[in-house]
Amino acid sequence: MATEVNLRSRSLLTLPLEVCEKTNIRKLDCKYNNMKNLPGRFRELENLRELNLGCNRFRDIPNVLWKLSKLVILDISYNNLTRIPVSIYELKVLETLDASYNKITTLPSQFGMKMENLQKVYLFGNPLQDPPIDVCGSGIEAIREYQIHKTGADGALTYIVGDSTIKDINRGTLLGNVKVTALSDATMKRVHHFLNRQADLEGVRTLIIHIGTYDVSKGKFDQIRYAAVELRDIIKDVYLIHRNVHIVISGILPRNDPFHNDGRLMNDYLRAVAKEDDCLFIDHEGIFNKRNGKMDESLFKQDGLHLNSRGIIKAAHSIQKVIPILKNHPGTNPFMC
Repeated sequence: MATEVNLRSRSLLTLPLEVCEKTNIRKLDCKYNNMKNLPGRFRELENLRELNLGCNRFRDIPNVLWKLSKLVILDISYNNLTRIPVSIYELKVLETLDASYNKITTLPSQFGMKMENLQKVYLFGNPLQDPPIDVCGSGIEAIREYQIHKTGADGALTYIVGDSTIKDINRGTLLGNVKVTALSDATMKRVHHFLNRQADLEGVRTLIIHIGTYDVSKGKFDQIRYAAVELRDIIKDVYLIHRNVHIVISGILPRNDPFHNDGRLMNDYLRAVAKEDDCLFIDHEGIFNKRNGKMDESLFKQDGLHLNSRGIIKAAHSIQKVIPILKNHPGTNPFMC
């Protein structure tokens, strides 16, 4: 008896009941139909491993799916879903979820932690707000990290280490599990020395290394390249001792001075290092531009290098898009007045 059933493009309004009698089915493809729900007897397909309900008219994921304890792959893309319910936690062996191109704005707050076996999740084409689309687009591990830090689960700490820019972030606006160390003259070598000799990473789950402009200000190509090599050594040394720490690289903030292009070159190197070592990279490049693509000079002090209060707010919220660091209430001002 066949273990795969293909019902693609049959203009089905509902699933034929005779399909539910084939309890040995392991793969069922119902894509490109007009179904809005599934019959109660669908739960009898207890051996189903792979289910494709893409391109139908579902407004909710049918409740009967939660009885499919062996389901490994679920495709419910291109429907009219507005949410993913917490009942999805019942699919304990689910490894792949495709819910792209729906109308989903939020995920359950424990989605990343509860779906322990989930390896691939596709959510593009949704108006996601929490977690932000940038996080969801980076995969399930990024979603897990975001939700762990937002909920403060397991007491995990987020530690931001970097150049003096971050010293102006108002500590009162930060989540309780976030700590900050701003270093003066923060060349990459200085950051490396601090993390090796002085930093306390006990209990830290996410280390955000905010890269400063001191290496760029040297104005030498070799210095930029050496700084990228130094970052690679930092990552290696941190992982050697703290295997459970996740490193996030916060790139160089845009500059409104002659070294702007050097900063962009440096970010290219940093981005490559982050990719090689499987670290998240926060790109701040676009946040300081006006709609016409030119730098917004109103975000900088007169020297064109240091950010003013509005610039600091922009920078803090740029980090927030990837890793929660700010308290979640309207009007939060991350600038230390």
